Amino acid sequence: MTFKEPVTRRGQDLVIPAPVVRLLDREASAERARSQARKDHLEAKTLELRTRSIDPPTPPRRIEVKPVTPRPIVSRAPRVEPRARPAARGLAGWVPPTSAPHREWKWIVLHHSDDLSGNAAKYDRIHREDRGWEHGLGYHFVIGNGSLSGDGEVEIGPRWQQQLHGAHAKTPDNRFNDHGIGICLVGNFDVSGGRPTPAQMDSLVKLVRWL
Repeated sequence: MTFKEPVTRRGQDLVIPAPVVRLLDREASAERARSQARKDHLEAKTLELRTRSIDPPTPPRRIEVKPVTPRPIVSRAPRVEPRARPAARGLAGWVPPTSAPHREWKWIVLHHSDDLSGNAAKYDRIHREDRGWEHGLGYHFVIGNGSLSGDGEVEIGPRWQQQLHGAHAKTPDNRFNDHGIGICLVGNFDVSGGRPTPAQMDSLVKLVRWL
């Protein structure tokens, strides 16, 4: 750095020109400012650390666990409701469905319901609730007369679908229940003039031919 006024000595005293003095003062002031800034920053950091060490940590949130009482699992066999399919449409496309291998059947046993109106659901309720039969409807098929089901409508019972023994013709050796297919025509044919309807007879013939 070059100054217009040289630095001179007078005896033992050093004489510094005025511009140099002013420059040194500015540098000293700047250094003091920087030193104060560093000091302030250090004090702020120290205070922050002290604050962190004083404040207690936030405790973890407590989760309440409620006991669960297990419920017993009750296994029940599904109840198969009687299904209805009209046999009067012909054998083509009408095959009574089953969900089990075919049982060894030897006989076809025909019944009348001994009442004037009914259907498979009515007799299933009577056999299940009044007589306490586990599998409900004792017949394999019920053919309606137009009262509670269609005239000539063939209702397929759970015993046929599951290929179970019947409950319609009890004998000492139970042969007609064990190996007999029970078909019930709705109606009372014991009274004078009591006969199956033409539609019932048509469906019965088609069903027996298929069986």
